[in-house]
Amino acid sequence: MTQYTRRASMAPRPLGRTAGFRQIWAELIALLKTWRHRVRSRQHLSDLPPHLLRDVGLTQETADREVEKPFWR
Repeated sequence: MTQYTRRASMAPRPLGRTAGFRQIWAELIALLKTWRHRVRSRQHLSDLPPHLLRDVGLTQETADREVEKPFWR
């Protein structure tokens, strides 16, 4: 098991070539996960019957507008 220690100064370290690549890669993966979550959530929303939409405080029109949004918004 790895132990992490705090540095005396929490100022960000300059990113080396590998660290910069890892950061970009991590951000890209996080973005893709966000997009996937949006797609799946909107698919589930489109499957909800009207009485369940009312339970969560949405109208059919509001739900339809949300479902029609592109995944990146």
